[in-house]
Amino acid sequence: MMIRVLTKKELHRAKSLAQEYLGADLGRFSVMFEAYPELFIGCFISEELIGVAYGYPYFTVRPKEAHKVLLQGIAIRWDYARAGRGSKLLQFFEDQVVKLGFSVVTLGSAEGYVERFYLKNNYEPVSYRICIRGDWDNIRKQAGDYSILQIMREGERTIVYVPPRGGYNLAEKEAVRTFFGADEVNYIFEKQLQ
Repeated sequence: MMIRVLTKKELHRAKSLAQEYLGADLGRFSVMFEAYPELFIGCFISEELIGVAYGYPYFTVRPKEAHKVLLQGIAIRWDYARAGRGSKLLQFFEDQVVKLGFSVVTLGSAEGYVERFYLKNNYEPVSYRICIRGDWDNIRKQAGDYSILQIMREGERTIVYVPPRGGYNLAEKEAVRTFFGADEVNYIFEKQLQ
């Protein structure tokens, strides 16, 4: 197994894998590769690409968080999964982040085994990302005693970020989903690297 930065000629294969396993936005994938190629990592067995990890500096979307890199996606093909390759791919990505002078990796996690993967790799839940269909103006009133970190609009949905009260807790996550009547609730995980 070899893990390394992807070359431009490998981009098509990486995009295909990212699209199949992660539903990647291929236009954004290409733009970010051009800007930050050091953060596009491939995992190979022989010459076959079996995994990909990629991201970009978070300041491109949130200028106040210039010390962070967003891990936009990571995937290992199913037929090669569950053998530690994903953790090694993630470690290589983290090493690249440090080489570029950043100190934190941040990401939004899918549910289930994906959350456990990040916990196993020493990521900590820092907030919930709550997607709701609701009146933008009344969310702060509806939040009760939940501390709101940020509110954003994404099309027809409102995105609310609140901190977890007890670290990683699935019962709390479901209580948050129910309380807000959320369409979707995901953990935002972060790892301090330096």
